[in-house]
Amino acid sequence: MKHHLAIACSLLALTACDKTSEQTAKTLPLQVSAADTIYYGGDILTMTGDEPEYAQAIATQGDKIIFVGDKTKALEHKFGKTKLIDLQGKTLMPGFVDGHSHVYAVGLQAMVANVLPSPDGDANSVEQIVNILTAAQNNPDYTTFIEKTGAILGFGYDDAELDRYPTKMDLDRVSTEKPVIIIHTSGHLSVANTKALAMAGIDENTENPDGGIIRRMTNSQEPNGVLEENAHFGLLFKLMKSVDPDLQDLMLQEGQKLCTKYGYTTAQEGRATQEAYDSMVRASKADKFVIDIVAYADMATSSGFMDSAYNSKNYTNHFRIGGVKLNFDGSPQGKTAWLSQPYLKAPEGQEQGYAGYPTFNNEQAYQYIETAFANDWQVMTHANGDAAIEQFLNAVESANNKLGKKESPPCTHSWSNNSTRSGKSS
Repeated sequence: MKHHLAIACSLLALTACDKTSEQTAKTLPLQVSAADTIYYGGDILTMTGDEPEYAQAIATQGDKIIFVGDKTKALEHKFGKTKLIDLQGKTLMPGFVDGHSHVYAVGLQAMVANVLPSPDGDANSVEQIVNILTAAQNNPDYTTFIEKTGAILGFGYDDAELDRYPTKMDLDRVSTEKPVIIIHTSGHLSVANTKALAMAGIDENTENPDGGIIRRMTNSQEPNGVLEENAHFGLLFKLMKSVDPDLQDLMLQEGQKLCTKYGYTTAQEGRATQEAYDSMVRASKADKFVIDIVAYADMATSSGFMDSAYNSKNYTNHFRIGGVKLNFDGSPQGKTAWLSQPYLKAPEGQEQGYAGYPTFNNEQAYQYIETAFANDWQVMTHANGDAAIEQFLNAVESANNKLGKKESPPCTHSWSNNSTRSGKSS
């Protein structure tokens, strides 16, 4: 009863404030701004110093913070319809700015079967992967993607946690009529069933693409279903081109949901294809973004939209293009990262002395960096192995020698691989 009385009194007080808000605003001191919302009652971490700094309250007006500090002084900003939010012991802090991930791909992950190992999933054996994919066909969380694409996808398998490496024969048990594909936890490899390989035009006569490997059956040229790097991306990009705009937009929406769930207020699409870019433009124009999204165009396939008005340091309805993305090698988890020394244990199908491989030869790598610098494009470069990092640094040096160093040259980064689990990227 006391609780009901307290709520009633609060509502009555709020109503009284509403009726007098115009009069109150007229007497508002010039040096004090009226807050829309005042937060208090929790650990408010400001992140403003080298050591943890806390405040008792924060007052906001629109999209701006107008006061941080003592609760009593924060309440001086309470006028009219100001909302008071008691954090009830929860922590409030600035939103996370995503240094590198793929918000569009995170949306894909959210809409397909979870084949991560524990504790993020239940795929600790090949048999469990088969069971999860089979059940996915009747799971409403995944049927939208299956119905729209005609394909069954799973994301997150980790061969280091499995009893053996899955093959096309395992996935054929899920379906021989639909393409079935599982994507490695690194995002740099996949396993495809027979139908998916046929969709991609891959058979025993298909040569390995530059910067990629089609793994084969023992003592045979027949593909075993495992695709590395550009072989994997070729399959994935072909599938994604069949995704209609409605599903593209839904993927972007689901990616945003996961980002906001984990506290991100700025997220990145670190390798944007044309389809991803088109979806982001639609979201910006329709005011569908709830956080800031910065995209980096996949330079090898999709640099055509770099002349877009969204290529700016400023966001337009929460969206902008930050630069271009290059991929110089693969994943340490998948043993496709390019090293100067061989792996201790070579992956299946490789001889001892195997050290991974580059995505581009030196001429291609140097030309991409030079083109980016000439256009004043910021460059994000995935380079995991030390040989790939060396190639990247040499390409930067070559471009600077040809073009001349600027006072503020395009920012270049060598990113370690991001393994996505439960929607979080590291």
